[in-house]
Amino acid sequence: GALGPVGLSEKTVTLDVALRLERRLKSRGYNVVLTRRQDVSVSLQKRVEDARDYEADLFVSIHVNSVPVDTLAFIETYYYSPRGDARAEALALRENSNSGYSVAQWRNSLETLGRAVRDEDSRRLAAHIQKAMMSTMRKVNPRIRDWGTRSGPFMVLVYTKVPAVLAEITAISMPEEEQNLLEDAYREQLAIGLESGIISYLSGEGSSVTTAD
Repeated sequence: GALGPVGLSEKTVTLDVALRLERRLKSRGYNVVLTRRQDVSVSLQKRVEDARDYEADLFVSIHVNSVPVDTLAFIETYYYSPRGDARAEALALRENSNSGYSVAQWRNSLETLGRAVRDEDSRRLAAHIQKAMMSTMRKVNPRIRDWGTRSGPFMVLVYTKVPAVLAEITAISMPEEEQNLLEDAYREQLAIGLESGIISYLSGEGSSVTTAD
């Protein structure tokens, strides 16, 4: 996973945010299943299998990004497509590197994509989460950028048979943002943004796909 300039790790942040999100959703009466509850490595394949085994209604993979350029922190939310732009495909290559799937399985997944992924529902889920994340996080970090909803060939999304997204909730590679992520209150806001997007999607509220600003 990604590391911040002073060593804060993606896996630490995402697990903490996921546990906060779980607590918030459970308080509203939702059943929540996490693919990990402690600092252990779980393959992408196992995560997808868990979603299937528990007959989940939706699947959200939480990440923090790392980019080799000096830019402001940003939020973007991905849904699956067999192809994306150059940046999306580069990110997918990095995220897919420890997927647990063979090349043959990957090729077969493209052939069976229509049966494996609910594209439209995934696009809607991504739009709801992106909108809610930006609305929430700009209250505490007005400079955070909206990179919109995007599509890309992410393994963790292709095999899920429910609406599924990969949420890049910020960028840990930015020194200022890494400092924000050390604060409990900031992580709680990230969980609130995800919670709001999920509830908005489940309640059927309207939302449109956005592009980067």
